[in-house]
Amino acid sequence: QGAVASTFTLTSNEAHKNIIFQVKPKDGTDWGSLALSASSAIANSAPIASAGADQNVDEAVGSVALDGSGSSDTDADAIASYTWSEVADASSACTISATNIVSPTVTLADKIANYSCTYQLIVNDGTENSTADSIIINVTADNDAPVFVTSSGALPAGTEGIAYSQSVVATEP
Repeated sequence: QGAVASTFTLTSNEAHKNIIFQVKPKDGTDWGSLALSASSAIANSAPIASAGADQNVDEAVGSVALDGSGSSDTDADAIASYTWSEVADASSACTISATNIVSPTVTLADKIANYSCTYQLIVNDGTENSTADSIIINVTADNDAPVFVTSSGALPAGTEGIAYSQSVVATEP
C-alpha cells in the first residue's frame, strides 16, 4: 500500500512545547512508533514589557495605579514575573506598594512644587527577561499654605490648612 508522507512545520508558538505524533498503520491493527528529528531548534523570544502610558495627575489624588497587564510574549508563554523599579524621583515624593506584582500602587507625597517620578517594568516569561519599559508620573502640586515668618522666626510647622494670625502694630518713627 505504500507510505504516506506528511510535513509539520514548527513555528515560534510551539517553542518549548512537547509535540507527540502517534502513527497507526493503514490496516488499523496497532499503534506504531515514530522517531522525530529536527534540523534546528526554535529559540525562545523575549517577552515585551508594557508599563502603560505616562500619567499626569494632581497630588490631591494621593496615589496612582501602575499597570503592567499589557505586557505580552510572542511565543504565547505566560508572563512568569513582573519587576518594577523606581529609576527617577528627584523629590523623593513617590513610594511604590510592591515591586513584584502586575499593578502596584504609587503613593504621592504632598509637595510645594510640581514633580515627577519614573518607574520601569521588566517582565520574564520563565526563560528570559524583557527589555525595560518606563512610565513617567507627572504630579501637579496643589496650593500649599504659605509659611508665616515673624521677627522671631518661622512659626512651628503645622498642617496645611491651619490658620495663623499675628498682630502687627505700626508706629511713626
